[in-house]
Amino acid sequence: MKNLGWGIKLQVFERAEYICCYCGIDTLVYEQLYGRRYAASIEHIIPRIKGGTDDLENLACACLCCNKGRRDRDINDFKRYLEERDNEMVSAQLRCQRRY
Repeated sequence: MKNLGWGIKLQVFERAEYICCYCGIDTLVYEQLYGRRYAASIEHIIPRIKGGTDDLENLACACLCCNKGRRDRDINDFKRYLEERDNEMVSAQLRCQRRY
């Protein structure tokens, strides 16, 4: 695996203002509050295993949690997964609120 230089990583992070392209968190703030799992990482929009490149146009900023969760899934499948997960979390919160 080719190691991306810090210059390229910094360009990607600054272009995204350190915001995760999937969940929208500010990785700088969340890493300080909640730890490394929310640190900024480089995400390949088209995974390398599926022919994606290390060109800047194919790189995005993602928190480690989303980056690891996506793996090599299609981007649309992963976004649907996130929506379903968020809907389940909201439903669970509403059920808990109704109990108390």
